[in-house]
Amino acid sequence: MLRLFRAVSLREHRTHVGRALLIVAGVALIGYDLTFAFAGVRSADSLAVVLLMTAAAGWAAATRATRRPVLDDIRDQ
Repeated sequence: MLRLFRAVSLREHRTHVGRALLIVAGVALIGYDLTFAFAGVRSADSLAVVLLMTAAAGWAAATRATRRPVLDDIRDQ
């Protein structure tokens, strides 16, 4: 049976809280960045590049902030 909640250490809890804060900050920055990026987008290809670069930057920031690969946390869930 799938457990929705499990006991976690304080260190692990801080990691999850930190990652959640990074996601919130990232979403705010993405919205800010995309507002200006859309002004210069002339085609769907340009839009795809903007979105991919933003996602890559967010992924890298989360990895640097937690000193742990993002996929490890996804796999541990």
